[in-house]
Amino acid sequence: MILALEPFTEWLIHVFILHFRPKAIAGRLIDPLVSRKHRAHHQDPRDLGLVLVPLRVLRDRAADCGRHRARVSHAATPARSPALATGYALLLTYEWTHFLLHSKYPPAPRLLPA
Repeated sequence: MILALEPFTEWLIHVFILHFRPKAIAGRLIDPLVSRKHRAHHQDPRDLGLVLVPLRVLRDRAADCGRHRARVSHAATPARSPALATGYALLLTYEWTHFLLHSKYPPAPRLLPA
C-alpha cells in the first residue's frame, strides 16, 4: 500500500509543502524552512547543498515520529516498524536519485537505452 501511494504523497508534498508560498497570518509570516530551501533550489539547481532535504527537517520529523510512536506503542524503532522503515527507504531512494540528477555524475553506459 505504501509503495502504491508513494507517487501521490510525493506529488502532494511537492505541491503543497515545497511550493508553499509565504503567507502572513495574524501579523506573522509563515514560511517553512523546507519551502525556502526548495525555492532556493529552483534558483540554483546545481547547488548540491540545496538538493537534499535539509538535515534539520529530517531530524525534526524523525523526533516527531518517535514521540508519536512512543505514545502509540513502545516500538519506536524502524526495525520494529515496517511502515517507518519503508518510508525511510523510499526517502533515501528519492534523495539519491534527485542528487544524481542534479550532480555532474555521468550515468553508466549500461544504464542508458540502446
